[in-house]
Amino acid sequence: MFAAGDLVVYGGEGVCRVESIGPSGLAYDGGDKVYYHLSPLYRGGTVMTPVDTAVLMRPIISRDCALKLIAALPALPEQKPAERGMRAAKDFYHQLVLRCDCAELAAMIHGICRKRAWALRHGKKVSQMDERYLKRAEDQLYGELAAALDMPRDQMIPYIRQTWAKWPEQLPKQGQEEPAEAAEVEEADRDGGSRPCFNSNSYQTFGAERVYSVHSERREQAYVRMAAADPDRRQ
Repeated sequence: MFAAGDLVVYGGEGVCRVESIGPSGLAYDGGDKVYYHLSPLYRGGTVMTPVDTAVLMRPIISRDCALKLIAALPALPEQKPAERGMRAAKDFYHQLVLRCDCAELAAMIHGICRKRAWALRHGKKVSQMDERYLKRAEDQLYGELAAALDMPRDQMIPYIRQTWAKWPEQLPKQGQEEPAEAAEVEEADRDGGSRPCFNSNSYQTFGAERVYSVHSERREQAYVRMAAADPDRRQ
């Protein structure tokens, strides 16, 4: 059981402070149930929840854990939906934000931002669903890290960039390579920007040319023919 003054993560509310524990004080409540009275750290108002709530509620991570997480960002396993389709991607992202696991959220943020950066560089559409879940993941992760490190939430990205200068779009293990998200973004572009990312090693190498296997062998062969006809296309 938490105590007054504790900082906790409470579901979609993110980081909250436990202000008091007791009856709800509401007229229709019989007074026989005990509630946490919570104050969200990053917005006004009060949230009440039973002490035996089924909603995820846990202590925020420690300062030491927050620093270790930032140091370990390049080693985090990828968090991407394993199947194609908007529904699969939406369900995958939704489960991640519900779990409120900082490492999973950080990997999700990196993956979406890297995908978005590739899309913008190549004139492709950015998935609006990705952007919505990115905002939720950023609010949750940076809010908890800021609380653990006792600093303003809007200073978290500059703080992380003191260690990883190109966060969140790029981490050392990626170097300058283009992401496998290339195929995902191109397919989303053909589908009006609604197609989510999926987990696929979606490129092949032909000599010095990297050709993304997006649609069919015919497209790959056409791309190679163009590269052979125009040497300036080779990188």
